Amino acid sequence: MLFSAYGAFAQLSGSYTIGSTGANYSSFNAAVTDLTSKGVSSAVTFNVAAGTYTEAITIGPITGASSKNTVSFVGAGRTKCTIQDTNPVVYFNKNCAYVSFNQFAIANTGSK
Repeated sequence: MLFSAYGAFAQLSGSYTIGSTGANYSSFNAAVTDLTSKGVSSAVTFNVAAGTYTEAITIGPITGASSKNTVSFVGAGRTKCTIQDTNPVVYFNKNCAYVSFNQFAIANTGSK
């Protein structure tokens, strides 16, 4: 038998939740960490519970993302779901593609 010293991580696939009681992820950054470290094997949707999320979100390259294997963050509605921070709120690093945000109000609360 051959055993590997490296752990295998399942790529993300399907629907996940952010922010509600019993959600898969408590924050955007927790979801993005999994997303960028594990990659995707099919389309992925993050359904985001109503509320105000104060965090800056930086998304890097996602292994497996393509025109078929898209990543969607879907809020509970523009009047019900806000992402805010004093820094740039959503930042896509070089080589990040096929990611969308829908049904959010996005606000930079900084002084500049």
